[in-house]
Amino acid sequence: MSGHLPFQTVAEAPSIHTYFDVVPESPDGKQIVYFRFDGKPLTQGTICIRERQGDRVTEVLHCPGSTHGAAQQGWLDSEHIYFTANEQVQIATLSGEIVQSFPGAIDTIHQQTRRGLAPSKNWRGDIRPPKEKACFRIDIDEGSLHELLDVERAWELCQGRIDLEGVDKSLMNFKHTKWSPDGKQWFVVFTNEESRKAHPGLKTVKVLIAANDQGEDARFIGAFHHHPNWSPDGKMIFAFSGLHGEVHAWDPRGGGPRVLCTFPDEGHPSLHPQGTVMLTDAYVNDETLVYGYDFPSGRVSEISRSPDPKFDWQTSHPPRQLCHAHPVWSHDGQRIYMNRVVENLPQLVVMESGF
Repeated sequence: MSGHLPFQTVAEAPSIHTYFDVVPESPDGKQIVYFRFDGKPLTQGTICIRERQGDRVTEVLHCPGSTHGAAQQGWLDSEHIYFTANEQVQIATLSGEIVQSFPGAIDTIHQQTRRGLAPSKNWRGDIRPPKEKACFRIDIDEGSLHELLDVERAWELCQGRIDLEGVDKSLMNFKHTKWSPDGKQWFVVFTNEESRKAHPGLKTVKVLIAANDQGEDARFIGAFHHHPNWSPDGKMIFAFSGLHGEVHAWDPRGGGPRVLCTFPDEGHPSLHPQGTVMLTDAYVNDETLVYGYDFPSGRVSEISRSPDPKFDWQTSHPPRQLCHAHPVWSHDGQRIYMNRVVENLPQLVVMESGF
């Protein structure tokens, strides 16, 4: 495949989907969930559900949303969405009726077991988790919370594996908890990088730790750069690491990384459900580019290019940018969803896969 792929508008601007690892399509492929902003300064909007092959739009709830991940909206199953609003995790039907609310957070969800994952830093509001700086499993139907990993155990796993001399354990925290495709394992990023602004010259630690769904068999995976994810078959964890543009892969049981592929630039990597194509976005000279790496041929193609204007009024993450593209595949690998800037507003679009 070569050349740019044509795109179609999913939702009116300004709008975005959630993240490069959360598919905005329902599991049955019939609906799309997204966040429609009110307008500048892109801090408030409405969670919407739209027919993929139709015009019906259901407005679920007006609430705060960020330019990075909106309201963390996603699919629990083909009949229900989840999102975060009013300092609660909310479960709603296709008609927009909220049928369950509970304090906490959901970073990622495993649809088959109906269980979420979240680090304590994702909690919002006055109701806090039982322990700060820990990771939790959220059993949605039971409404129960289970601690899986804390800083002390994570620190122990890092000792002897990386150089911790001069590293302040109190600055370490968790982010990006992610289920394996079978829901039996998960990983988390253990890092101090968010303390860099307050501590200039900080020696940065950023590693992956994995465990099973009970928090047992915790193991150090490796140091990396950014944006890790599971392969669709669960046989590897991949992320940008090593030399610029390189995507590395690790066996989730442990062991050194291998180079999976290399891009001209780097952002958020997304692997096709069949493992045949890797996508990434990149941000160069006020433009957003999306590349595709075709594993059978070993070729890299530029599949999309759009403006990436900067605005001082956009102060949240990503600062001055209106959105990240966050390319993500549909469940069947036939479509690619991404955010683009269209007429100085973010807009969710979809492309038919050309691979």
